[in-house]
Amino acid sequence: KRSVFTAVYTAPDSSDGVETITVPSGAFVVGSNPNGNQEGHLEITVDTIRPTLEIVADSQSLGEDEHSNITFTISEPSQRRTFRSNDVRVVGGRLQRLRATTRAGDTYTARFVPFPEFEGIATISVASDRFTDAAGLGNDASNLLQIAVDTKAPSPPGTVTLQNDTGVSATDLITSDADILIDGTLIEVGDDMSGAFEFSLDNQANWSSIYAPQPGPNSVSVRQFDGGGNASDAKALAFTYLANGPVIESVLPPPRSNGLPAGAFIDFEIRFNRRVTVAGEGKPFIELRGFAGDIARKAELLEQPAGDRLRFRYLVQPGDQAPQGIDIVPDLKLPPGTTLTDLAGNPAESLNFVFPTIPPKVIVNA
Repeated sequence: KRSVFTAVYTAPDSSDGVETITVPSGAFVVGSNPNGNQEGHLEITVDTIRPTLEIVADSQSLGEDEHSNITFTISEPSQRRTFRSNDVRVVGGRLQRLRATTRAGDTYTARFVPFPEFEGIATISVASDRFTDAAGLGNDASNLLQIAVDTKAPSPPGTVTLQNDTGVSATDLITSDADILIDGTLIEVGDDMSGAFEFSLDNQANWSSIYAPQPGPNSVSVRQFDGGGNASDAKALAFTYLANGPVIESVLPPPRSNGLPAGAFIDFEIRFNRRVTVAGEGKPFIELRGFAGDIARKAELLEQPAGDRLRFRYLVQPGDQAPQGIDIVPDLKLPPGTTLTDLAGNPAESLNFVFPTIPPKVIVNA
């Protein structure tokens, strides 16, 4: 007659593998058989270890337009690949393209993209019992992955002004000194402000960390950066930068004359490369030579210049004689205390001039 016995087997904790239950030979006697039973054994596959999950990132500090590649490593394959993106809790951004990268399904990758205008610590984690292994055991909670994120752009500069407006009014934005103040911080021409500010001279098409305004009209856009490398909106400043003094560009000599009488005018004009202004009590003048007695006359500034042209005039006096024609000394002279500058305050670089051709002969016979 066959006998049946039952028992309950409890697998040990933290066991993963094959467990064997053995009844050795001769452990008991059956009937009249003095040798007892034959050996018997039973193998049971046991898994009492819950799967674990480790989360790592290739970058743990992100700024604007940056992302981090995330790797999820499971201690054993999930059952039927039950690990899904909705098992992952993400704070401060979003997870993209979660997929298994091994056939066993124990490694997954995804891309973490932080939210715009987020500043703080983003986290990625998986709670316990979100997926199961082949034995149906739910997972332990993962580590909490932390990523420092700063995608919040700083405020634009509050004020961008000329450090020294050297123009006539001191507020006309015409200057010989293009250094600027950004919220009170002095930026000199040629300064490299990498990591703090960038500058654009072409309506924000191109940016440079070097402040390099060009002579002439400028429209400088300034943006600033925070510690996360985020750029602010731009603040603009328009001004005219006159780096060097004005120079004489051309001369219009007086017309030809075969004998100017007393009371006649000898007029001519000097043109500069930009608008100029004259200040002081004296009048700029040009010497006229070739008169009898070798006494020079002065052709003085006729009126305050209204632009880039200066007109000079000499009134022929009774007794003036220049039978061979006058000689114009090619040098504009300034009396003591008199200045000739451009609108940025730059003094003229040179007051010498040349005629493009031999000037017409002007004979004086008064």
